[in-house]
Amino acid sequence: MRGISQGFHDGFSIDLVSATGGALYAPYDGIVLTAGGDGGGLPGVCAANPSWWHGENSTVIIQHNYQGLTLYSSHNHIELGSPASVGITVGAAVRVGQTVARSGMSGCTSGPHTHFTLATTARNYNPDVNPYPYIGNP
Repeated sequence: MRGISQGFHDGFSIDLVSATGGALYAPYDGIVLTAGGDGGGLPGVCAANPSWWHGENSTVIIQHNYQGLTLYSSHNHIELGSPASVGITVGAAVRVGQTVARSGMSGCTSGPHTHFTLATTARNYNPDVNPYPYIGNP
């Protein structure tokens, strides 16, 4: 199922519908920079809503060269260990549409989804790129 479960928040982040264990894909060809914990710690919203805290956020961050631009995508709240389970490690080359992780409940989340970002630097928070012109509207 494709759709938005939450529009823009935390900059241009969007939450995409994904069932627990659902495949998460590379939006473009690229190189994996991060595949695992992001070291971000406990966000304030989870301190206020402790039932949302599921331990460190697990993420995949990929560097893409797209139409002369360098962009970085991230999938967040992924299932722990899922990048390795689908053969994804730091430094791996990935192809557009390749499974890079599985949806899970890591980090600060009230339900399964992927917190998706596009940015001009390698980060998974407060992204500065509107993803819709690149991935289309759901």
